[in-house]
Amino acid sequence: MEYRHQCHVGDHGDALKHPVLAALIQSLAAQHASLNIIDTHAGTGCYDLTSAPDNHAAEFKEGVGYLWKNKDHLPIPFHAFLRTLSAFNPGEQLTLYPGSAALGFQQGRPQDAFHFSDIQPDEAALLQTNIEQIRSDLHISSTLSILAEDGLKALPLSVGTDHSLHLIVIDPPYEQDEEYTAVIDALCEAYKQSEKVTALIWYPLYTEDKSALILQRSLLASKDQQLPVPIQAELRLRDPKDDDRLIGSGLLLFNPPAGMAALVAEVLEYLHCELATKGEGYWQVKSLSC
Repeated sequence: MEYRHQCHVGDHGDALKHPVLAALIQSLAAQHASLNIIDTHAGTGCYDLTSAPDNHAAEFKEGVGYLWKNKDHLPIPFHAFLRTLSAFNPGEQLTLYPGSAALGFQQGRPQDAFHFSDIQPDEAALLQTNIEQIRSDLHISSTLSILAEDGLKALPLSVGTDHSLHLIVIDPPYEQDEEYTAVIDALCEAYKQSEKVTALIWYPLYTEDKSALILQRSLLASKDQQLPVPIQAELRLRDPKDDDRLIGSGLLLFNPPAGMAALVAEVLEYLHCELATKGEGYWQVKSLSC
């Protein structure tokens, strides 16, 4: 596997996914006594931006770098995300970036549990080190499990018989076409264990768009009553060009709390207004149904 989170951390995909995730956790924590948060592709958890690859600067600049630069003027839906960023970066410079695992764990309560997986042993080992450091620094006593394994295959066991609300975060590299359908297949298996599941799935938009693979599988699962009908949110920042750059991304939100669609719409509208190339692209939020 060639993909490494470090190469793309903080890009415009993260600028969409992570503010929504932080706000989603905040909303669920306000409504549920305990959460079981599962991240199937957790990476290393935290990323040192000072040692990022040479090709990283441009991607970061048009993503989270822009949000940090304008942090005093961002709409309310970004505030939970900014609080976490500021906790990791108390100074003016943004040098340490928390991935989805760190974003979730930083908001953890003693009664919450966290299950993080990454299939790459070196990434999982560094994730263990990083999350344990966060646990020590912030005195977090939440239950924690970190495994070097296929997070999708482990989903049913991660859900198990726990009576908490399960929040499942799925963000694979999508290097193979099969991954687009595998994420939905895995989520269906999780729902067999418990219907107390909220899920956030991120997917990329390229010029050679393969998002229909995940959307069609989601539609079929909803039609067969294997999954609830999700909210689909998409942000495209430029029109397709003759290249393989990431031109946007989408989210599928299954069983989100009330009001989440409006919050996501505000995030999308802001990002498109501020980051789109000369007004190109689009944003949309809708119920994914036939």
